[in-house]
Amino acid sequence: MAKSKTQPTILKPVFDPEAALRFAAEGEPAGRPEPCGQEKNPPQKAGKSRAGYTEVTVLIRDELLPRARAEAARKGRTLDELIEKLITKHVGKH
Repeated sequence: MAKSKTQPTILKPVFDPEAALRFAAEGEPAGRPEPCGQEKNPPQKAGKSRAGYTEVTVLIRDELLPRARAEAARKGRTLDELIEKLITKHVGKH
């Protein structure tokens, strides 16, 4: 026997305007939006790295960066960890 086609009841969300206003009042103060391309928390400057690490700037071809990021994401690592692993593998401890 075929099952009758019934639509499930869809309930509308309850909107509490007072809660929305309280949330808006407690949120971040309205100000000028940041221009695109600028990070909210800029990277740390040289000399403020984690203990035992040195900050290095690396220039690589444009087509390699997305591939490196994708590989790091695929392996569940950061780009820093991927580069460190490659250096350790190819340079070794001489």
